[in-house]
Amino acid sequence: MPPRVLISGALQEQPPQEWKPTGTETPQEDLKVFPVWGLPKDLQTVIETVADGYRCSPSIPAAAIFSAAGTAIGKAVKGVFGNYVNYPANWFVIVGKASSGKTGAGEWVYKPLMDYEEKSYMDYCAARDEYNRQPKDQRGEPPRRQSRVEGLMTDEKLLHKLAENGGALCWKHGELEALFGGMGRYAKGGAGMIVGCLEDIFSHTTLQRDTLSGNTIFVKEPALNIFSTTQPVKLKQLMAQYVKGRGGYFERFLFVHVEKRKGRKEPNIIGDDVRRVWHEHIDRLLRLEPFEMTVNAQAQELHRAAVERWEGLGDMLDENGSDDDFDDVRSSIYYKANYHLCRMAMTAAVLNDERIITAPVMRYAIDVTNYLIANQLYLLNVVVRDDRQRGQSVGMKEVCQYLAQRGKTQAEIAKFIGVTRQTIHGYLN
Repeated sequence: MPPRVLISGALQEQPPQEWKPTGTETPQEDLKVFPVWGLPKDLQTVIETVADGYRCSPSIPAAAIFSAAGTAIGKAVKGVFGNYVNYPANWFVIVGKASSGKTGAGEWVYKPLMDYEEKSYMDYCAARDEYNRQPKDQRGEPPRRQSRVEGLMTDEKLLHKLAENGGALCWKHGELEALFGGMGRYAKGGAGMIVGCLEDIFSHTTLQRDTLSGNTIFVKEPALNIFSTTQPVKLKQLMAQYVKGRGGYFERFLFVHVEKRKGRKEPNIIGDDVRRVWHEHIDRLLRLEPFEMTVNAQAQELHRAAVERWEGLGDMLDENGSDDDFDDVRSSIYYKANYHLCRMAMTAAVLNDERIITAPVMRYAIDVTNYLIANQLYLLNVVVRDDRQRGQSVGMKEVCQYLAQRGKTQAEIAKFIGVTRQTIHGYLN
């Protein structure tokens, strides 16, 4: 299994006094757990209790809390970072082998939102029944069901539901493979059509589409959360096509790679007090009045330093790396880290009941983003591993031809490989 790659800094159980780039592209430190030190203490307790209750990695409830919080916030909180608008909308995918506890903990975290969905549905049913009881000439506009969470959808339904909900929605399903299954189901273009649409949605690009029925769907600055799970082998099957020859899609997802918890001890029972704490947080987020989040000067400096570091790594790959798809995606991972950082910072600030991103919140968001980048790079290796291993199985002739194409003379190649010049001549002619 390829090693994970950590970009900068080690896992901090306590807030660091300051953040400084290490200057090392691949430190040996292995960052395995979603950092939680920047969250309120009661939420740290919730994460620990849920992880113990489902015998899973604490990274699962931690990521689910960020996802569910972003879903509850919707577009109530808007952040403007330089020339870019951001909402706390993220595409989380929990990646782990069977029986690693991927499903239970995530469903527990999303339970308050699903309770909201149930109430919304019951209210809709009552309004629909009342509407149907009225004489047809007195009915007016039919009722619409307001929802924040949807499951399987076609590409057209996704845009329709985004428009219906003011541009904010969570696309949630227990398995990423099933989530992908609905994409392009009724379109000749196949999944590629929704992939292009999703890339625009990720950047909050305003969308307009004319449907076959003659209606126009208009979505201003869509904010889509995605929450799903999958296994490493399935991730390879789903994502390989978007890594080879097509950059820009894989790196938009925030992968949380987890392993089975060791030991078979009896799981703890999650008490009502823990459940109440999390429900109160979600209720507060659902009632947020819209506001624009600001960033103080210290946080802006930390933001600038982090982005400069990541973009420097991307530039290094662009300038010195090979031209293969693997390096292109790695480079794009570094470039897109700024999007993730801004959204992590916004979510962490709101969870701490703050309207300004402060230096401690930004330090924490940098830690979380480093963890997520490490997981992206690790799973990128998983997706392309077999192909890269096959690519290394080349003969001496191919090696000589490659070096010659890079401008090396026959004498230099012979010296480098340790054979005679005549041998190299034979390989090249």
